[in-house]
Amino acid sequence: MNTMFDTLLQLPLFQGLAQEDFTNILGKVKLSFTKHKAGEVIVKAGDTCSQLIFVLKGEISSCTSSANTSYSSTEYFQAPYVIEPQSLFGMSTSYVSAYTAQTETHTVSISKAFVMSELFKYDIFRLNYMNIISNRAAVFGQKAPTTLRNVSATLS
Repeated sequence: MNTMFDTLLQLPLFQGLAQEDFTNILGKVKLSFTKHKAGEVIVKAGDTCSQLIFVLKGEISSCTSSANTSYSSTEYFQAPYVIEPQSLFGMSTSYVSAYTAQTETHTVSISKAFVMSELFKYDIFRLNYMNIISNRAAVFGQKAPTTLRNVSATLS
Protein backbone atom coordinates (compact mmCIF):
# COMPACT_ATOMS: atom_id res chain seq x y z
CA MET A 1 0.00 0.00 0.00
CA ASN A 2 1.33 3.43 -0.94
CA THR A 3 2.00 5.97 1.78
CA MET A 4 0.85 9.57 1.34
CA PHE A 5 4.50 10.42 0.65
CA ASP A 6 4.62 7.86 -2.20
CA THR A 7 1.29 9.07 -3.61
CA LEU A 8 2.44 12.69 -3.66
CA LEU A 9 5.73 11.72 -5.33
CA GLN A 10 3.69 10.16 -8.18
CA LEU A 11 2.10 13.50 -9.03
CA PRO A 12 3.38 14.82 -12.36
CA LEU A 13 4.81 18.07 -10.98
CA PHE A 14 6.92 16.27 -8.37
CA GLN A 15 8.31 13.45 -10.49
CA GLY A 16 12.08 13.48 -10.55
CA LEU A 17 12.52 15.51 -7.35
CA ALA A 18 15.16 14.16 -5.00
CA GLN A 19 13.65 12.57 -1.90
CA GLU A 20 15.55 15.03 0.30
CA ASP A 21 14.10 18.01 -1.63
CA PHE A 22 10.61 16.55 -1.43
CA THR A 23 10.95 15.95 2.32
CA ASN A 24 12.10 19.57 2.69
CA ILE A 25 9.05 20.78 0.72
CA LEU A 26 6.65 18.69 2.83
CA GLY A 27 8.14 20.24 5.98
CA LYS A 28 7.14 23.73 4.81
CA VAL A 29 3.96 23.33 2.73
CA LYS A 30 0.40 23.52 3.96
CA LEU A 31 -1.48 20.80 2.10
CA SER A 32 -5.28 20.96 1.99
CA PHE A 33 -6.75 17.49 1.55
CA THR A 34 -10.38 17.16 0.45
CA LYS A 35 -12.63 14.19 -0.23
CA HIS A 36 -15.36 14.73 -2.84
CA LYS A 37 -18.44 12.57 -3.31
CA ALA A 38 -19.45 11.41 -6.79
CA GLY A 39 -21.35 14.24 -8.48
CA GLU A 40 -19.79 16.96 -6.31
CA VAL A 41 -18.40 20.01 -8.12
CA ILE A 42 -14.70 20.48 -7.36
CA VAL A 43 -14.20 23.71 -9.32
CA LYS A 44 -16.65 25.91 -11.24
CA ALA A 45 -15.76 27.53 -14.56
CA GLY A 46 -14.93 31.17 -13.89
CA ASP A 47 -13.64 30.60 -10.35
CA THR A 48 -10.31 32.26 -9.64
CA CYS A 49 -7.40 29.82 -9.75
CA SER A 50 -5.44 30.58 -6.58
CA GLN A 51 -4.02 27.12 -5.98
CA LEU A 52 -2.84 23.96 -7.68
CA ILE A 53 -5.37 21.16 -7.21
CA PHE A 54 -4.08 17.61 -7.60
CA VAL A 55 -6.43 14.65 -8.00
CA LEU A 56 -4.91 11.85 -5.90
CA LYS A 57 -7.63 9.25 -6.29
CA GLY A 58 -10.75 8.85 -8.40
CA GLU A 59 -12.13 10.07 -11.71
CA ILE A 60 -13.24 13.58 -12.61
CA SER A 61 -14.98 15.17 -15.55
CA SER A 62 -14.13 18.49 -17.15
CA CYS A 63 -16.96 20.36 -18.85
CA THR A 64 -16.00 23.27 -21.09
CA SER A 65 -18.65 25.50 -22.65
CA SER A 66 -18.28 27.65 -25.74
CA ALA A 67 -18.17 31.42 -25.21
CA ASN A 68 -21.83 31.77 -26.24
CA THR A 69 -22.77 28.54 -24.38
CA SER A 70 -24.24 27.03 -27.56
CA TYR A 71 -22.27 23.83 -27.00
CA SER A 72 -20.04 22.15 -24.45
CA SER A 73 -17.41 19.44 -24.37
CA THR A 74 -16.87 16.93 -21.56
CA GLU A 75 -13.66 15.01 -20.91
CA TYR A 76 -12.82 12.46 -18.22
CA PHE A 77 -9.56 12.17 -16.28
CA GLN A 78 -8.19 9.59 -13.84
CA ALA A 79 -5.85 10.27 -10.92
CA PRO A 80 -3.11 11.34 -10.79
CA TYR A 81 -4.08 14.60 -12.49
CA VAL A 82 -3.51 18.31 -11.91
CA ILE A 83 -6.45 20.62 -12.62
CA GLU A 84 -5.67 23.49 -15.04
CA PRO A 85 -2.15 24.43 -13.94
CA GLN A 86 -2.13 26.89 -16.87
CA SER A 87 -4.81 28.95 -15.10
CA LEU A 88 -2.57 29.73 -12.13
CA PHE A 89 -0.67 32.43 -14.07
CA GLY A 90 -1.29 34.66 -17.06
CA MET A 91 -3.73 37.30 -18.21
CA SER A 92 -6.74 35.29 -17.08
CA THR A 93 -6.36 33.34 -13.85
CA SER A 94 -9.84 31.83 -13.84
CA TYR A 95 -10.70 28.22 -14.50
CA VAL A 96 -11.97 27.69 -18.04
CA SER A 97 -13.82 24.45 -17.26
CA ALA A 98 -16.01 23.05 -14.51
CA TYR A 99 -14.66 19.93 -12.77
CA THR A 100 -16.91 17.35 -11.16
CA ALA A 101 -16.08 14.18 -9.24
CA GLN A 102 -17.37 11.14 -11.14
CA THR A 103 -16.38 8.73 -8.36
CA GLU A 104 -15.31 9.38 -4.80
CA THR A 105 -12.33 11.64 -5.43
CA HIS A 106 -9.49 12.76 -3.19
CA THR A 107 -7.69 16.02 -3.92
CA VAL A 108 -4.85 17.98 -2.38
CA SER A 109 -4.31 21.71 -2.91
CA ILE A 110 -1.21 23.88 -2.69
CA SER A 111 -1.51 27.68 -2.63
CA LYS A 112 -0.20 29.85 -5.45
CA ALA A 113 1.86 31.78 -2.89
CA PHE A 114 3.71 28.59 -1.87
CA VAL A 115 4.22 27.57 -5.50
CA MET A 116 5.86 30.94 -6.18
CA SER A 117 7.86 31.29 -2.95
CA GLU A 118 9.10 27.71 -2.55
CA LEU A 119 8.32 25.25 -5.34
CA PHE A 120 9.70 27.41 -8.14
CA LYS A 121 13.08 27.28 -6.36
CA TYR A 122 13.42 23.70 -7.64
CA ASP A 123 14.56 23.34 -11.26
CA ILE A 124 12.81 19.98 -11.69
CA PHE A 125 9.49 21.43 -10.47
CA ARG A 126 9.77 24.39 -12.88
CA LEU A 127 10.64 22.01 -15.73
CA ASN A 128 7.72 19.70 -14.92
CA TYR A 129 5.38 22.69 -14.69
CA MET A 130 6.47 24.04 -18.09
CA ASN A 131 6.23 20.56 -19.65
CA ILE A 132 2.66 20.07 -18.40
CA ILE A 133 1.56 23.50 -19.62
CA SER A 134 3.27 22.98 -22.99
CA ASN A 135 1.72 19.55 -23.38
CA ARG A 136 -1.77 20.86 -22.60
CA ALA A 137 -1.33 23.71 -25.09
CA ALA A 138 -0.25 21.23 -27.78
CA VAL A 139 -3.18 18.91 -27.07
CA PHE A 140 -5.59 21.84 -27.13
CA GLY A 141 -4.12 23.01 -30.42
CA GLN A 142 -4.70 19.57 -31.90
CA LYS A 143 -8.24 19.22 -30.50
CA ALA A 144 -9.53 22.69 -31.35
CA PRO A 145 -9.70 22.33 -35.15
CA THR A 146 -11.35 18.90 -34.87
CA THR A 147 -13.85 20.14 -32.30
CA LEU A 148 -14.72 23.17 -34.42
CA ARG A 149 -15.23 20.99 -37.51
CA ASN A 150 -17.47 18.62 -35.54
CA VAL A 151 -19.53 21.52 -34.15
CA SER A 152 -19.83 23.11 -37.61
CA ALA A 153 -21.06 19.80 -39.07
CA THR A 154 -23.57 19.42 -36.23
CA LEU A 155 -24.91 22.95 -36.60
CA SER A 156 -25.20 22.71 -40.41
